Amino acid sequence: MRRTTILLLAATLATGCGGSGDKSSKAPAVREGEVVYRDALRDNHGGWLLFKDQMSFQDGRYRWRDIPAGVSPTAGPDELLKRPIPKGLSVSVAVQVDKGAALRVIDCRELGAQDEPVQDWYELGIDGRQALIRRMAAGAPPKVLARRKLETPNGRQVRLTGQCVPDTHNGLVLALKVDGRQVARGRDAKPLPAARGGLDGTTSIRAYARPDSPGPVSVAWQDFEVRAATVP
Repeated sequence: MRRTTILLLAATLATGCGGSGDKSSKAPAVREGEVVYRDALRDNHGGWLLFKDQMSFQDGRYRWRDIPAGVSPTAGPDELLKRPIPKGLSVSVAVQVDKGAALRVIDCRELGAQDEPVQDWYELGIDGRQALIRRMAAGAPPKVLARRKLETPNGRQVRLTGQCVPDTHNGLVLALKVDGRQVARGRDAKPLPAARGGLDGTTSIRAYARPDSPGPVSVAWQDFEVRAATVP
């Protein structure tokens, strides 16, 4: 079983916790390159995770329904794993929260065996109140690399773009855009590697119910795209 088709993962990491990391507001802009993978998410031709009625394709969207607290579904297309994944990525997706309060993110540099949950990764996303960039490790508190207040109401679809790009000083530039506007930026001076154990770090989409959510959350995704990216 591929790592992207593992069923719902237990969320052991609290939303928004952790200390600040190495921020880099003056780093050069990321330059996007060729398309590595593109999927409108109207159907499952790309091989995304399906799980009963909770994760399915309907009405031209990839819908995650009634995700409870303590569970963080994550999914990426099997088709992407058949292609070489560049060290620098710009990943974008349109997302809308229909119910509850949710952190929705783009993951990059997901590392771990393909038949097991990922062990290390970065998250770039929004939770309705703020934008966050975090370095994550299974079973450990998040390390927040950037945080900015940003209100995003339920029912409003926005386009997230998460950029994870090596710089010329062996660090990793991480930038988050919402509807094309940069809202958070950070830098990891000692980043996760682009590959481990002969496997490229992958990218995916993920969601968590916020700790103060009034109940389970429902999220809808559209128009997933992965591009190569560099820092000049």
